[in-house]
Amino acid sequence: MLPLSVRPAAERRPGVIAVTLPSRRRREMLTASVASLRDTAARPDLLEFLVAYDPDDEETPQTAADLGLDVAWQAPERYGYHGLANYYAALVSQVTGEWCLPTWGDDALMQTPGWDDIVRAQPRCSVVCPEDNYPGWVCFPVVHMGVFAVLRRFCPLPATDSWYEFVGRDAGIAVRPQPGIFVLQDRFDLTGNNDDETYRESRSGYRTAEFYAEPYVTWRAEDAEMLRTCVSAFRDR
Repeated sequence: MLPLSVRPAAERRPGVIAVTLPSRRRREMLTASVASLRDTAARPDLLEFLVAYDPDDEETPQTAADLGLDVAWQAPERYGYHGLANYYAALVSQVTGEWCLPTWGDDALMQTPGWDDIVRAQPRCSVVCPEDNYPGWVCFPVVHMGVFAVLRRFCPLPATDSWYEFVGRDAGIAVRPQPGIFVLQDRFDLTGNNDDETYRESRSGYRTAEFYAEPYVTWRAEDAEMLRTCVSAFRDR
C-alpha cells in the first residue's frame, strides 16, 4: 500500500470538491473533461483541480496553466498506467477540499447538472457511487477526505476506483444517491473514441489478477474493517 498524508479536518475547505487527474498529452480531452465538471457544477468556484504529468510531457502542464487549474504536479518519473496509483496518491495528499474524485480520468465527462450539490448533500465520510456507461462498475467514486484520513494509505493498483467502491460497500459507507450522478466514460472500447497511446497502454495495465489475489484481498478487507469500526467517530470529526 502507498503511504498517504492528508490535511486535518479543521484545515479542509468546507464544500470544496477536489478532482485528481493524471494526464499525458491529451490536451483536447483534458480540456473537455475539466469543462464538463465546471459547466455542470452548481458551484464551480468550489471545485479544486489537481493534475499530474510526466517529466517528458510539456503539453499537459501548459494545458493546466491555460485552464487555470490549482495544481500541476510533475511526477519524478513516468509511472505509466501500470503505476497509475502513484499519480493519484501524490495528488490526493495535496487536496485542500472536503471531498475528492480520487480516480477521475481525462476520458471522463460529467453529465449531471448540479452533481456537486448532490455530493455535498451526502453524509460526511461516505463513498458516493456515480453511474457511468460501463455497467456494473463504479469508475469514478467520490470519496470524503475523512475516509483517507482514517486509512492513511492508498491502493497501489490501477483499479483504484473498484478498490474504494468495494471498501466503501464492505464498510457500509457507500452511497448511491437519488437523483443519481452520471458520468460518460469516453473510452475507445465503450464509445469508439480516443484510441491513443494512453488507451492502448491501459489494456495491459489493469493488473486484474493482483486485485483479486493476496495480499490485496487482505489489505482491502483491512481497509473496510478499519472504516467500519471508526465510522461513528470519524463522521463526528
